[in-house]
Amino acid sequence: MTCDSLSSIVLIAATHRWVNPRDLSRLYLDLDYAYRKLSEIAEERFVFQTCHRVEFYLLTNDGVNPERVLERLYGNARNVLTYFRYFTGEDAVRHLLKVASGLDSAILGECEVLGQLETAYDYATRNRHIRDVLRLVVERAIRFGKYVRTSTGISRGVTGFGSLTVLYLKKLYQTLDDLKILIIGAGEMGSTLAKELHDAGARHVIILNRTIEKAKELAERYNYKYDLLTKENLIKYLQEVDVAIFAVSVREPLLRGEDISQLRRRPLIIDLGMPHNVDENVDTAVVWLEDLAKLAEKYNKEKLEEAKKIEELIEKELENITSELRKKTLKNLLSQYIKFVNNIATKELEKAITQKVIRPEDKEKVGIVIRAITNKALRPLIRLVEEYSKQDPQQIAKILNDLTRLIKEEFEQHTATTNDENGSRRHGEEGPKR
Repeated sequence: MTCDSLSSIVLIAATHRWVNPRDLSRLYLDLDYAYRKLSEIAEERFVFQTCHRVEFYLLTNDGVNPERVLERLYGNARNVLTYFRYFTGEDAVRHLLKVASGLDSAILGECEVLGQLETAYDYATRNRHIRDVLRLVVERAIRFGKYVRTSTGISRGVTGFGSLTVLYLKKLYQTLDDLKILIIGAGEMGSTLAKELHDAGARHVIILNRTIEKAKELAERYNYKYDLLTKENLIKYLQEVDVAIFAVSVREPLLRGEDISQLRRRPLIIDLGMPHNVDENVDTAVVWLEDLAKLAEKYNKEKLEEAKKIEELIEKELENITSELRKKTLKNLLSQYIKFVNNIATKELEKAITQKVIRPEDKEKVGIVIRAITNKALRPLIRLVEEYSKQDPQQIAKILNDLTRLIKEEFEQHTATTNDENGSRRHGEEGPKR
């Protein structure tokens, strides 16, 4: 962790704010592949992909060339460069805080994004992609996202595409009591849909998932039916329902034109997947994610005052994160400095033993005394540094770095002089013998 940890954070992002959903779906990457490529560039890396964003957070002291990063990820950077924007330092962290609080979502205050952020964080920490700096930043963002949802009214009303889908169906069919609905996917979005539909009175719901245990667990929670997601089952159930809602993370569409042609009866299809679960050229009625996003604008207007409050809270939280990073950086520098001084003392002790100033059997006892002296001697300096760091932590961190460097240079010079003297002495002793 360096003294300029925050400024070492880089974000390369494509979001629904400036990229249309169809193009965004083409930027979606396999997670393991993305992390493997980014590990060649950055010390820490965090990948966050949802229906509305593809974002790469990187930590590196050497700087980042966005085109080089995108080239590693996508092969030909020119094909995707126009979709991505580049943020550094506070701007990158500010963006993440907006994402976590739901301000960067198509639906203000969206709840799903916070769960998705936690899932992405768990994956990144479990695989040691984030450690000191990005771990702290993402943790604080998740905590902040939870805080604003309980302390402001940003999550009142429509809170995500699950609740928006249910509202859309209610307007279309008036009641959901007798509507036959198929949910494809039992992940986070599928789980949200199942709950929202249950709360809205939907009784005839079938859940398909590639893992049957997960489908069963979700379905039994609401007394729904379930089955394994296969091509055969998908075609079968599509002909039995009024509405089919796709909510799966896939590389290739689950439903294509040739599949639609097999259906004797065609349901209303709602595609909430990213990338798209349904081929864009199918010959049937499809409500896309972007269609629902347009409906969200009405509900977003009702939350603008709450959004302004959160904008102010974000700036305060940004200051808190910056302060905490600086404290951690300073603590790390002090620890390294103490270790460095003790290392000098240890080398001087070994030199004294070599020169027979101290007996080898006394090494442990003398070492304890030396460490006690150095630690006590450093204590006033450490207290002074910690006190002054509250006023100007960056300057203090710079002083510590420079101090460590100067002491190291002095010690190396002293060691070199001592070695030269010892070498000359040995040479002088051997001269007469020859």
